[in-house]
Amino acid sequence: MSLTQTVDTSKAQAVPAPFPNTKGTATLKVLNSDQSLGPAVALLRMEPGSEIPRHLHERTTETSYVLDGDFINEGVSYPKGTEFNVKPKTAPVPIRRKMVAQSW
Repeated sequence: MSLTQTVDTSKAQAVPAPFPNTKGTATLKVLNSDQSLGPAVALLRMEPGSEIPRHLHERTTETSYVLDGDFINEGVSYPKGTEFNVKPKTAPVPIRRKMVAQSW
């Protein structure tokens, strides 16, 4: 039995970000939601100027890695290549993008 488990993400569909009052275009593609493999992994894509309203993660730390553009969270701009974490039960200010950004 292999200790490595692979998830085929090619069939995962991007859906509109499930946050009420999202401004602009933001999509979420869940790559892995099988908790037996560890934390959920998703790809968030936002067009320039898009904004996700304040929201709360009840039980898990949100880990983000900026693939492209700038990720603006709590007034701080995180450039491409930055990884940051938001602790559970913390409601950051709305998230904005200066450029096309992909994160999780």
